[in-house]
Amino acid sequence: MKEKYEIQKNENLQSIILIKSGNFYATINDDSFIMKKLFNYQIIKGKVGFPLNAIDKVKSRLNDLRVNYLIYNSEDDIDKQVFDDNTYNAILNEYKKQEYKDNMKKLLFDRIEYLINDNSDNYDKIRKFVDEL
Repeated sequence: MKEKYEIQKNENLQSIILIKSGNFYATINDDSFIMKKLFNYQIIKGKVGFPLNAIDKVKSRLNDLRVNYLIYNSEDDIDKQVFDDNTYNAILNEYKKQEYKDNMKKLLFDRIEYLINDNSDNYDKIRKFVDEL
């Protein structure tokens, strides 16, 4: 799957590449981030997969949002949609900004938890600081 993906991605840099694999469609890399953002699919081991029967829903949403896509069913069956006003990069950048913010919040909360667990007096100091904000 990865080899097919990379071949198609090199020719369609700003398109989501979906590869049929058994009873599922799958994608990797940045395309998986877009699929997570748009459909709330889980990224597992760097890959997003969904059942074949969801493809019409996926295509409809990608069309509505004007996101280029290429669906690789087989060598002889490729479904491709290209929009002049493709939003692929805009959606990817939005996802990456949100991920960055979420990661920064997690780091901050983890640090606060560590400080409180390390010394219970830190709780009152942190609460006071937050209350003054």
